[in-house]
Amino acid sequence: MKGFTLLEVIIAMTILVVGVVGLLGGFSLGLNSNQNLQHQTLATKACQEMMEQLKAMDFANLPAQNGLLFDTFEIKEERNGDNLGNVIVADVSGGLGNVLEITVTVSNTAVAPAVIPPFSARLVSRRSR
Repeated sequence: MKGFTLLEVIIAMTILVVGVVGLLGGFSLGLNSNQNLQHQTLATKACQEMMEQLKAMDFANLPAQNGLLFDTFEIKEERNGDNLGNVIVADVSGGLGNVLEITVTVSNTAVAPAVIPPFSARLVSRRSR
């Protein structure tokens, strides 16, 4: 007699199902990773855009930007309008005011990780008179 027994068919189907379930898990992980990287990219882009705005400002106006909170357009809807970014401007010239360190940070660490996975981006630049 030629053919397969019922036991052989069941074993082959079990192996096939285990393989398919493993592949589906890999696809799910890939999709989550893609979303995390998208948020990270948007955060970095928002930092770069704010830093460009600050670089275009007159040096004398930079200290007034210390403590500035800002939103990012792409991520704002997922955060219900909470501020994502902040700007810190610090005098690093020993009180002379000749050199300012500008730090721009965008993060969502205050959001529940179940809603959006944590991400952050930070850019630091120094500017002198």
